[in-house]
Amino acid sequence: PGTEKSLEMMSHPEPVRYFRVVEDMEGPALVSGTEKGTAYIWDLEGDDAGQVYGELRSMAALEILLPVINLFVTVAQVFSFAFGPAIPWKKEVHTKAVVAHKFMMLD
Repeated sequence: PGTEKSLEMMSHPEPVRYFRVVEDMEGPALVSGTEKGTAYIWDLEGDDAGQVYGELRSMAALEILLPVINLFVTVAQVFSFAFGPAIPWKKEVHTKAVVAHKFMMLD
C-alpha cells in the first residue's frame, strides 16, 4: 500500500461505472463499462499498452427499428409493383391483386 503508481492514463468519453482487470491470451486487460452502456477493453502490457482493442456499445432504439421498417417498405414496394396497374394480369388474378395492393398500401 502506498507504493502503487499509474503506468497509463486511459481516458473515457463518459463517466466509468465499472472496471475489472482480467487475464486473456495476450496478458492482462482492463475491461471498463461506462454509464451510457459502452464497454471498452484496454491492453495493459506490451508495446500497445493503454490502447483500446475492443469496444462494445448498446444499440439505440432507432438502430433496432430501422431494419424492420425497411423490410416492410421493401415488401410494400414489391407488392405495389407486382400487383399494380402497370403489370397486365388475367381477370381472376387481378381481382386478388387489387385486394393485396389495398392491404399493403393501407388504402
